[in-house]
Amino acid sequence: MPNGMLPAHKVPAARFSLPRSYAVWVAAQIVLYFLAIALLVEGIFLSEHFIDLVGDFTDEIGSVAKAFLLAVLTAPEVHFAIPVAMFVAVYLVLLRCRERRELIAIAGVGIGGRVFARFALILGVATMVASFVVTGTALPYARFDFRSDLFAFRNEAIRAGGAAEHFFMFRDNTVFKWSASRRTGNTALFVYQSRENGNDRAISAGDVQVMKSAKQDTLQLALINVIAADVPRTSPSLDSSASEMAESGTGGCANCASAGERTLRAGNYLGTLKLSDLSDLEPRGSKSAEWSSSELLAISSPPGDISNLDRTRELMNRFARGLLCLCAPFIALLAVGYTTRRSRPFVLPAACGLILCLDVLSLTIIRALAVAGAAATAVGLMAFFVVVLMPTVWQINARQSAIIRPALAKA
Repeated sequence: MPNGMLPAHKVPAARFSLPRSYAVWVAAQIVLYFLAIALLVEGIFLSEHFIDLVGDFTDEIGSVAKAFLLAVLTAPEVHFAIPVAMFVAVYLVLLRCRERRELIAIAGVGIGGRVFARFALILGVATMVASFVVTGTALPYARFDFRSDLFAFRNEAIRAGGAAEHFFMFRDNTVFKWSASRRTGNTALFVYQSRENGNDRAISAGDVQVMKSAKQDTLQLALINVIAADVPRTSPSLDSSASEMAESGTGGCANCASAGERTLRAGNYLGTLKLSDLSDLEPRGSKSAEWSSSELLAISSPPGDISNLDRTRELMNRFARGLLCLCAPFIALLAVGYTTRRSRPFVLPAACGLILCLDVLSLTIIRALAVAGAAATAVGLMAFFVVVLMPTVWQINARQSAIIRPALAKA
């Protein structure tokens, strides 16, 4: 045996791993692609939502700037795009690396598919954590901030008098305000009240003025030529049923006269209206969607009281979206192996459709198992995603040559 040589059975086996610099470079590209795709989806969603807010609430909230602020608060609602954005980012970056023959060069030095599977696992775990942060912390508080700011903006616009030619929808009241005379500036008002006694009430005023009030939560209203009439829900005719007028607080009016059992006329009416009677801001936690994940898990004291079924569904929805983020990089890696010159136009849309189908199926499982409790639902979700993930990993190992070999070049 030559000097300095070791027996063949004692030669240490070389352990090849993905170079750290190359892994960081690929991961940086994936992050940039992910951010670009997520921002694109955010931009499309926010632009459409901003248009809806401008069309529906501009007259109620007072300005376009406030509508823009409300649209920004809805940005976390696009959390459903996180797994799709990660899938597309991983797919595009790895496909480009494959066509540049980078993957086949790495395989030539002994690096196999397990390294890429571990790389996909790291990306999946990072995306899952990001999803949990968005859905479990940012989204619940953003939903309450949106509702709170919308309530504050509407009350501010109402105290200023509100916009003419516009419907204002409240809890039990529908109000329409219009300019009765452009020359005099008189503003007419029509109010339809939904009441529990079976008789709704319609109120019209020939002119209305909103005066300053010392209290922030009240309005001083001066109404002229007021007509109030009860409208029975069971019959379209006012004469078909008789009902006494409910107490309407006519002590603040002058020249009041009864014009029948169901109609009241008032020449002048001066009254105080509490904004809380129109609409009230429910505290945060009145809906499970506004609870953070720690509150749903009862780690901290929840601010409200909801049923266990609603709590389970909301928590499991977030858990299912996180598991889908975990699977997205593996699906992208497998999609690269199926991408050829002929299949290229179809692989990406088909894989995105698969991710959306998995999302729908996971939500269906939640609806079916939520009655059994959070533990049973979580076990069912994990079993479902294990059934999805295990064949995917097996296919990745079986199609290693297709994943690393360039297939789009003509030569």
